[in-house]
Amino acid sequence: MSVVANTVATPLPTVRKRKSDKKRLAIIHAAIEVINVKGYALATMNEIAASLDLRDAALYYYFESKQALAYACQIYSLEIFDRLLHEADDNGETGFAKLKLFIEGMLHDAEHHGPQLYFGDFSFLAEAQRDHVGEWIARLTAMLERFLEEGIADRSVVPCE
Repeated sequence: MSVVANTVATPLPTVRKRKSDKKRLAIIHAAIEVINVKGYALATMNEIAASLDLRDAALYYYFESKQALAYACQIYSLEIFDRLLHEADDNGETGFAKLKLFIEGMLHDAEHHGPQLYFGDFSFLAEAQRDHVGEWIARLTAMLERFLEEGIADRSVVPCE
C-alpha cells in the first residue's frame, strides 16, 4: 500500500495560481487607471497592456474582452467600496464618524492599492452585468445616505440645502 494513496490532498494555491492572480490584479489596476482617464470607449486593450509592458494578447488570456475586463474592474471597485462602507458602519458611533471612517478608508486604500473605477457610467456592460452593478451601487448609495441621515438625527452632521 502506497503512503501517497492514503494521503489526503490539501488544496493549496500553487505558485502559478498566485502569480496568475497577481497578474490579473495588476491588469485590473492598469485598466482602472486607463479607463478613469480616457473613459471606456477610448481605452484600448493595447494601451492597458502597454502600461504593464505586455502585449494585448496577454490580457486576452485573463479576460476574454475589454467588456469583461471593465466588468472585473467594476466588481473589484465595488467590493472595496462595500467592504469600506461596512467597516465604517461597524466602527463609527455617529453618522459623521461613519462618513469620516469611510472617506479615510477610501483614501488609505487608494494610496496603497491605486484608484477605484468611477461608477458614473456602466452602459457599456452587458444587460445582466449592468443590472448587477446598478443594484449593487443602489445598495451602497442607500448606505451612504443612511450615514448622512444618522448624522443629521444624532446632530453630528448639520443639514444643509
